[in-house]
Amino acid sequence: MQNWRREEVTAVDANGQQTVDYKYPRDDINAPDLYIPIMSFITFILLMGLALGVYHRFTPETLSATGSSALAILIFEVCVCVCVCVCVYLVAR
Repeated sequence: MQNWRREEVTAVDANGQQTVDYKYPRDDINAPDLYIPIMSFITFILLMGLALGVYHRFTPETLSATGSSALAILIFEVCVCVCVCVCVYLVAR
Protein backbone atom coordinates (compact mmCIF):
# COMPACT_ATOMS: atom_id res chain seq x y z
CA MET A 1 0.00 0.00 0.00
CA GLN A 2 1.30 3.45 -0.94
CA ASN A 3 2.31 5.81 1.87
CA TRP A 4 0.89 9.24 0.98
CA ARG A 5 2.27 11.11 3.97
CA ARG A 6 4.82 13.84 3.51
CA GLU A 7 8.34 13.16 4.69
CA GLU A 8 9.56 15.02 7.75
CA VAL A 9 13.03 16.21 8.68
CA THR A 10 14.24 16.96 12.22
CA ALA A 11 16.56 19.90 12.90
CA VAL A 12 17.97 21.75 15.89
CA ASP A 13 17.53 25.54 15.90
CA ALA A 14 19.82 28.21 17.44
CA ASN A 15 18.16 27.84 20.87
CA GLY A 16 18.82 24.12 21.00
CA GLN A 17 15.15 23.28 20.42
CA GLN A 18 14.41 20.31 18.22
CA THR A 19 12.01 21.21 15.40
CA VAL A 20 10.21 18.97 12.94
CA ASP A 21 9.55 20.33 9.47
CA TYR A 22 8.67 18.95 6.06
CA LYS A 23 11.27 18.24 3.43
CA TYR A 24 11.57 20.54 0.43
CA PRO A 25 9.30 19.65 -2.52
CA ARG A 26 12.29 18.61 -4.63
CA ASP A 27 13.15 15.96 -2.00
CA ASP A 28 9.59 14.81 -1.18
CA ILE A 29 7.51 13.21 -3.91
CA ASN A 30 4.29 13.70 -1.91
CA ALA A 31 4.73 17.45 -1.44
CA PRO A 32 1.71 19.43 -2.65
CA ASP A 33 2.09 21.53 -5.76
CA LEU A 34 -0.19 23.55 -8.01
CA TYR A 35 0.09 21.40 -11.15
CA ILE A 36 -3.48 20.04 -11.08
CA PRO A 37 -5.21 23.36 -10.24
CA ILE A 38 -3.26 25.22 -12.94
CA MET A 39 -3.96 22.55 -15.54
CA SER A 40 -7.68 22.60 -14.69
CA PHE A 41 -7.70 26.40 -15.03
CA ILE A 42 -6.03 26.23 -18.46
CA THR A 43 -8.35 23.39 -19.53
CA PHE A 44 -11.38 25.49 -18.56
CA ILE A 45 -10.15 28.39 -20.72
CA LEU A 46 -9.47 26.11 -23.69
CA LEU A 47 -12.85 24.37 -23.39
CA MET A 48 -14.60 27.75 -23.32
CA GLY A 49 -12.75 28.64 -26.53
CA LEU A 50 -13.78 25.33 -28.08
CA ALA A 51 -17.41 25.80 -27.05
CA LEU A 52 -17.47 29.29 -28.56
CA GLY A 53 -15.78 27.95 -31.69
CA VAL A 54 -18.48 25.34 -32.16
CA TYR A 55 -21.06 28.15 -32.31
CA HIS A 56 -18.83 30.25 -34.62
CA ARG A 57 -18.48 33.02 -32.02
CA PHE A 58 -14.78 32.51 -31.24
CA THR A 59 -12.30 35.38 -31.33
CA PRO A 60 -8.82 35.38 -29.77
CA GLU A 61 -9.97 38.01 -27.30
CA THR A 62 -12.44 35.54 -25.80
CA LEU A 63 -9.56 33.47 -24.42
CA SER A 64 -8.07 36.43 -22.57
CA ALA A 65 -11.51 37.62 -21.41
CA THR A 66 -12.35 34.14 -20.13
CA GLY A 67 -9.01 33.84 -18.36
CA SER A 68 -9.30 37.27 -16.77
CA SER A 69 -12.84 36.76 -15.54
CA ALA A 70 -12.06 33.26 -14.24
CA LEU A 71 -9.02 34.60 -12.38
CA ALA A 72 -11.07 37.45 -10.89
CA ILE A 73 -13.73 34.98 -9.70
CA LEU A 74 -11.02 32.74 -8.23
CA ILE A 75 -9.47 35.65 -6.31
CA PHE A 76 -12.93 36.67 -5.08
CA GLU A 77 -13.61 33.13 -3.85
CA VAL A 78 -10.32 33.04 -1.95
CA CYS A 79 -11.10 36.41 -0.35
CA VAL A 80 -14.56 35.20 0.71
CA CYS A 81 -13.11 32.00 2.18
CA VAL A 82 -10.48 33.95 4.12
CA CYS A 83 -13.13 36.34 5.44
CA VAL A 84 -15.37 33.46 6.51
CA CYS A 85 -12.46 31.72 8.26
CA VAL A 86 -11.52 34.92 10.10
CA CYS A 87 -15.14 35.51 11.13
CA VAL A 88 -15.52 31.94 12.40
CA TYR A 89 -12.24 32.27 14.30
CA LEU A 90 -13.32 35.54 15.90
CA VAL A 91 -16.76 34.20 16.85
CA ALA A 92 -15.32 31.00 18.33
CA ARG A 93 -12.71 32.92 20.26
